[in-house]
Amino acid sequence: MRMYIQAATSPKDVVILLDVSGSMKGLRLTIARQTVSSLLDTLGDDDFFNIIAKTRAPQIDCGEVPIIVLRDPYNEELHYVEPCLNGSLVQADSNNKDHFRQRLEHLLAKGIGMLDVALTEAFELLNNFNQTGRGSVCSQAIMLVTDGAVETYDAVFDVYNWPDRKVRVFPYLIGRESGFAQNLKWMACANKGYFSQISTLADVQENVMKYLHVLSRPKVIDQEHDMIWTEAYFDNTRSQALKLEDAHGPLLMTTVAMPVFSTRNETRNKGILLGVVGTDVPVSEILKSIPKYKLGIHGYAFAITNNGYILTHPDLQPLYEVGKRKRRRRRRNYNSVDLSEVEWEDQEDQLRNAMVNRETGSFSMKVKKTVDKGKRVLALHNDYYYTDIKGTPFSLAVALSRGYGKYFFSGNISVDEGLHDLEHPDVALAHDWVYCSTEEEHPDHHVLSQIEAIKLFLKGESHIKCDGELIEQVLFDAVVSAPLEAYWTSLTLNKSENSDKGVEVSFLGTRSGVSRFNLFVMPDQLTN
Repeated sequence: MRMYIQAATSPKDVVILLDVSGSMKGLRLTIARQTVSSLLDTLGDDDFFNIIAKTRAPQIDCGEVPIIVLRDPYNEELHYVEPCLNGSLVQADSNNKDHFRQRLEHLLAKGIGMLDVALTEAFELLNNFNQTGRGSVCSQAIMLVTDGAVETYDAVFDVYNWPDRKVRVFPYLIGRESGFAQNLKWMACANKGYFSQISTLADVQENVMKYLHVLSRPKVIDQEHDMIWTEAYFDNTRSQALKLEDAHGPLLMTTVAMPVFSTRNETRNKGILLGVVGTDVPVSEILKSIPKYKLGIHGYAFAITNNGYILTHPDLQPLYEVGKRKRRRRRRNYNSVDLSEVEWEDQEDQLRNAMVNRETGSFSMKVKKTVDKGKRVLALHNDYYYTDIKGTPFSLAVALSRGYGKYFFSGNISVDEGLHDLEHPDVALAHDWVYCSTEEEHPDHHVLSQIEAIKLFLKGESHIKCDGELIEQVLFDAVVSAPLEAYWTSLTLNKSENSDKGVEVSFLGTRSGVSRFNLFVMPDQLTN
């Protein structure tokens, strides 16, 4: 649903007015809460919102969560559901929406509704926030969730919304009675909105979604085929369907989509949205243009959204293991982790702000990185190079550690010589590197190991696609490091040279991902 909403509408600023007067008790309040919750579901990271209600509650510190009275302690007065955010709008990310849902449970139906005061507050809030330049600066809307309106409040609209009608008004009538329906319908029509009546909980979802078609009309009439990209999300099935080499379980994906409009002359001016077309893209595919072997030791690439949320980063841990069987579960709000939470050394947010603003440049800072599953900490000096990814809301960056990767060995190695040394049992390749693409065309190739794929590639197998430059380095490193095998074997046989030195394992790693290792003791004799 999120993809459909983002593609069909522009970013929007929304104020939700929730009627919690005495007549909203019981089932009506339950339906109203669900309506507001469903409205929150339609908002994305590019949207801003706030919720204004009317109820009585004690004045308590912001950190304690209950509701606070803004003007004086009478039921007729206006209250922001979250007191710490009164007079402003907040970004509609997952954390904020979940917080407001919790606050909705504290609302009680009591007192008399003051809709004119609420509408005035909503218009002033939208106008003031728009002038700050922080909002969506596109669509603005007021969602009115109530069980009735005693008048049309045209005096308020005349002051704040007419004749331009920049703010659309969407009334939701809660309950089966329709005595006040005409007033609410008039308010919707006079302010370019849409009226809906919600009688039961089963009606909520269908009726809430109707406002999206109204907000999509400007894009349809102007024929704006803007492409949108979603934030990262997990897909449990696509990893198997795509047969990706690095897909072990749920796969991080993003979706690119665009709206489809009716182009018939007789309907074009009516702004009819036919639907949305889109496709899923594995996040790993975005990083394929930056092979890991070119980044050097401790180097890495990452990408963020235009809101500063991580699309992919080596320190992002969206899954965690639970139970004896090590079941993998998703972390809560894994797709709304800000870059500042992992690149925490960037205290002034210089790197984050530059990437959010889609700038191209470089940045340097000292960092601390953990290795060996957090057992050791390294102090590094990283250089960051960043730019935007054209046609997307994403920015891409690479981090390179100073002092590494300045020099490398190269030479001419025959294929036969390289394959001979590559096949030795003490040789391994980096398990998470892609030397050859094995999911293409031939159905049997996706089960091949990387070394098996390299062999087929060097033998002229046309269906195997490999990184030729990387393969050359692999063969060179395999041949050059081969003499170590004889040296390590001699040490193993001559126990007198190493028995008193405590050497258990020797290993070598190269920048091409080739590694060699040798055990001087039996595996069951290794110390912990």
